[in-house]
Amino acid sequence: MKGLLLKDFYMLIQSSKYYLFIICIFAVCSSFSGNSAFLLFCLFFIGSVISFNLISFDEKSRWSSYCGAFPYTRSELVSVKYIMTIFCIATAIVINILLHGIGILFTGNGDWSNYLGLLFCLFPVGVVAPSILLPATFKFGVEKGRLVYYIIFVVVGGCLGGLTALNAKVDYDLTTFTFSTKEIFISLGIGIVIFAVSWLASIRIYKNKEL
Repeated sequence: MKGLLLKDFYMLIQSSKYYLFIICIFAVCSSFSGNSAFLLFCLFFIGSVISFNLISFDEKSRWSSYCGAFPYTRSELVSVKYIMTIFCIATAIVINILLHGIGILFTGNGDWSNYLGLLFCLFPVGVVAPSILLPATFKFGVEKGRLVYYIIFVVVGGCLGGLTALNAKVDYDLTTFTFSTKEIFISLGIGIVIFAVSWLASIRIYKNKEL
């Protein structure tokens, strides 16, 4: 498992410039829209779909065909993608916290309790995309799974556009919304259940698939 994680981590490092470029574009869009929630959602989305891109790299390099020659179980081959998803979403959370801290440092405005509550409540949002995308990709492959990727991309893009339009119309910032402790725990619980069910489903799908 350690070798699989290192392989995916090295692949992630090689493509990090691409992701940093996208983050910079979203940061500029967020600054022009005046809605910090825009960048927050974007970072969650980027972190949630990176594992799909890692599977795509595996398929292009024929790793998906040759991995059976190595002493790895199919459960491990699936699990490493979910572990990388957790890592990427956690990284998105850390980046959001750092950016929020920098914003507070320069502007003197911001509420940590509200913002951290929002991050935890958005956890289900971060895991929904990979929870749908990964089982579909393990079942049908990258090419057919890409259709699911595009559908998710369009839906997320529409939601972000609607959020920006709402902010411009009513001058509302989601990052100032207060979440109760109960809402935070419910959101975390929902996200964990969705992710766990997807993880188990992907393992079952991949075990029954011919490589």
